[in-house]
Amino acid sequence: MVRLFKVDQVFYGVKSKVNDYFTFNTSNIDFDITQYQICLYFGTANYYLLNDSNDKEIYRLEFVGVNLNPRRVLINEDSEIYDLVRNFYNKFLKILQVPDSEYEKIQ
Repeated sequence: MVRLFKVDQVFYGVKSKVNDYFTFNTSNIDFDITQYQICLYFGTANYYLLNDSNDKEIYRLEFVGVNLNPRRVLINEDSEIYDLVRNFYNKFLKILQVPDSEYEKIQ
């Protein structure tokens, strides 16, 4: 499973947090997200991917153009956003077993 985490952009002095998450039934971190019914608004949020099979690597999605599959950029393990996403993943998805909202591929 690949998890997508949405982190809204915040103003100076406001602490970032994971605002939403989505689950995709794939093990390929480079899957084509444009084939799913999901809207990504890069102007107001940043998006991060984590694969359950390799949950030590977190990737930031970068906008590359309308209707194009976003580029994946590995983020540094020492960054604040890495800790934020890892903590959310561990606390809410693994320990509490929160039900996933899975997105279906467009036919």
